[in-house]
Amino acid sequence: MKLDFHHFTKGTLFLVRTPASFPVGYADASFADMKHNLHFDFASLLETWNTADGTAWISDKFPRSSYWKDEPRDPLEECFEAADKYDMAFLPEAGVIDKAFVQAHPDGMLTSYDGKKRHYGRIGLVPACPFTLEYLIAKYDALLEKFGAHPSCQGICLPAENSTFPSYDKYTQDAWKKRFATPMPSPDEMRKDDRLTRQVLSFCEDIFLEMYRALARHLKQKYNLPLMHYPLSNTSSSSHMQPTHISPDSCLAMMRKVEELDVLNLQLHPPLSSNPYAFKFEAEFMQANCGDTPCIADTHFYHEMNAGRLPDMTPKRALDWILSTITPYGISFFCYGFMSDRRPVWTDAFKPEAPVFNTYVEPHTIAARREKCLLGMDIVEQIKPFIDGTKHTADCAIYCPEEQASSYIFGSLPSEHLFGLHELFNAAAIPVKVTAKMPRTKAEQPLLVLSGIKELNAEEEASLKNYVADGGKVIVVGSCCENILSICGLDIGESEGRFISSTERGSFYGNCWIKLPEAAVRFTEHTGTALHCYDNGDPAVTQKGNIVFIGASCAVDRFSYFRDFNLATLWRELIVGLGATSGVSFNCVYLNAPNYHQFVSADIYANDKRNLLLLRNFGMELDNSTLNWEIPNGMAVTHAFADGREFTFANGQKLPKFEHCIAVVATDGSNDGVPPSPSGLLAELAEDTNYNRR
Repeated sequence: MKLDFHHFTKGTLFLVRTPASFPVGYADASFADMKHNLHFDFASLLETWNTADGTAWISDKFPRSSYWKDEPRDPLEECFEAADKYDMAFLPEAGVIDKAFVQAHPDGMLTSYDGKKRHYGRIGLVPACPFTLEYLIAKYDALLEKFGAHPSCQGICLPAENSTFPSYDKYTQDAWKKRFATPMPSPDEMRKDDRLTRQVLSFCEDIFLEMYRALARHLKQKYNLPLMHYPLSNTSSSSHMQPTHISPDSCLAMMRKVEELDVLNLQLHPPLSSNPYAFKFEAEFMQANCGDTPCIADTHFYHEMNAGRLPDMTPKRALDWILSTITPYGISFFCYGFMSDRRPVWTDAFKPEAPVFNTYVEPHTIAARREKCLLGMDIVEQIKPFIDGTKHTADCAIYCPEEQASSYIFGSLPSEHLFGLHELFNAAAIPVKVTAKMPRTKAEQPLLVLSGIKELNAEEEASLKNYVADGGKVIVVGSCCENILSICGLDIGESEGRFISSTERGSFYGNCWIKLPEAAVRFTEHTGTALHCYDNGDPAVTQKGNIVFIGASCAVDRFSYFRDFNLATLWRELIVGLGATSGVSFNCVYLNAPNYHQFVSADIYANDKRNLLLLRNFGMELDNSTLNWEIPNGMAVTHAFADGREFTFANGQKLPKFEHCIAVVATDGSNDGVPPSPSGLLAELAEDTNYNRR
C-alpha cells in the first residue's frame, strides 16, 4: 500500500522500551494483530517518550540507549521487517537530542530568568540554538539511511509533543536583541503588560517555527515522504478540557504554518472527563482549527487515569471513545499496547505502581475491552469507504477559534462553557460543527452561534457584518463584546429574573422550569420579540429577524452540568424554527426510559456525491426510535448499518435497536460503492440473532 493521509487511514503509536518489554517475536505478533484484527494502515514510533539518553536502534553516529546498550538486537529493524511482512506503513521518529549532548551545550538549554537551566521540552535544546537543527537533521538522516529502503518506510513522524517556551538562554536573548534592539523583557515586565507578553510568546513561536520549518523542508526535499506531527500545547499536554500552562494557546494555528506537514495527529486526552461528549467536542474543535490540514484524532487509552482519578471504563465506553474520535481523514490510537489481547508487557517497566495499569491485571477486563475495541474497529472499517473524501458539515456552527482561549469573556477556558453548548446540540440530535473561521455569507454557513466572545479583530468584524447583512442567522448567547452586539442590533441589560417560562399559556413549557445556577448572570434583550421569559417577564430568549438572543447563558453554556431535558427540547424547537437542522429529525426512546433525555448525537459527513449520516449513542440501548432525513436532491439512501449490521432504511420507520451507532449512506448513484463484507466480530454478529438483547 502507498500511504496517503488525504484519504481515511487508521493507525497507532508503537512503543519500544526495554528488551524485557520487547521480547523476540513481539513486533511480528503485534503487527499481525494490528493488520488483521484492528485493520490498521500504519503505526508510528514514538521515541521521545522512551530514550532520552540514546537510541533504541543501532547507530555508529549516536549513543545507544542505556536500555539497549548490551543488546545485539535492533528493535526498529524488527518493526520494519514486521511492517514489510504485513503490508503496513511504519513511520519512524528520531526523537530527542540525547541527554549527554544537551548537557555538553548548557548555553542552549532552556534557561529561566534567574539562570536555572533544564531540558527544553521533549526536543532537548532551545530552537534558537544552531545545534538543535543540526542534531535533528543528522539524526533523521542516519535513521532514514538505515531504514529508508524498507517498503514499509512510507512516512516520517516528526519530533512529537513539542511546544514553545520563553527562555533566557544566550541564543534566544541574542535573537531577541537582533530583532528588537532591546533586552528581552523579564517575567515581571510581562506580567504587568499583556501586550508585551503576547509579543514575547509570538517571538518564541517564530523562533520555533524557523527551526521546525527548516527541519521539515529538509526531510520533504530529501526523502519526499509524508510528514506527521503530534501537536502539544492545549491539544495534548492537558487537553482542551483542562487548564494548561504551555504556551502558546494556539498550537494548532502555529503548526498549520508548517506547510510541509501532511497530517496532524491530534492527541486527545478524553478520559480526563468521564462525559463521552467531551472527546467528541475535542475532536471537532481541533478539526475546525486544523483548517485544510488533514487531521487524525488520537484516542488516548493510556490516559484512563489522571490526577489519581480513574473514570468509568466500561467496554461500551471504550467503543464510544473510538467512535467519538473519527475524523474524515481517519482515526489513531495511543497506543497499540492497550488494544492488545493481554496486559502490555511494557507496563512492567513503566510506572507499574500507577493505577492505570491495575486495569490490566484482570484477564476478564482485558478480554471485555479487547472485544469492544475489535468491534469498534470493525465498524470503523465498514464506514471507511463512505466517510473517505468527505467533510464534517452542518447547518449550525459554533464559532470557536483556538486563539480565543487567551481572551475568553469568562476568564477561563472557553471549553468549560462551549462544551456545554456543543453538548446541548448533541442532546437535541441536531448536527453541529465547530468553525474557527467567521463566515461572510449565509450560503457559507446557514446559522452561526456566538457565545462568550470578548473581542473580534478587524477581519472577523468585517466578516460578521457582511454575514448579517447577507441574511445569515445568528444565535448570540450571553453578553458578548460590544461590536458583536452592535452588528446584531442587540440592546442588552441584566435581568433579576430567575427562571425561564413560556409566553404562551398552555404550552409544553407552561408548567416547566429550566434549571439555572443561583449565581448565574441573566441578561435581557430590550427590543426583541420575547420567545421565552424569566419569571419577572423580562425576555430570556428573544428574536429580531435573523438574530436570536439567549440571555440565560448559564442554562446553555453549562448544559453539561444540568442535562435538562426541557432545555434540550426548547433548543430543538428553536433550531427547527430557524430551519437549521440539516434535515435531521431523530426521536429516541431508550429501553425502560421513554422520553428520557437524549444521548444520541447526529453528524453529517458529505461531499458532492455522497452523504453519511452518523448517529452515535452514548447512553443506553435504544428501542423503537425513528429517524427522518431530508436527503439532498438527487441522492438516495444506498446503505444503512446499525452497530455494523445492514438494514433497510425508510424515513420515519422504527429503527432497529442499537447500542453504539447508526450509519446511513446516501449517494447520487455515480459512486454507490459496495458495502464492505462484515469481518471479525461483525461477521459473527450478523449471524447472532440474540445480539439485540445483549
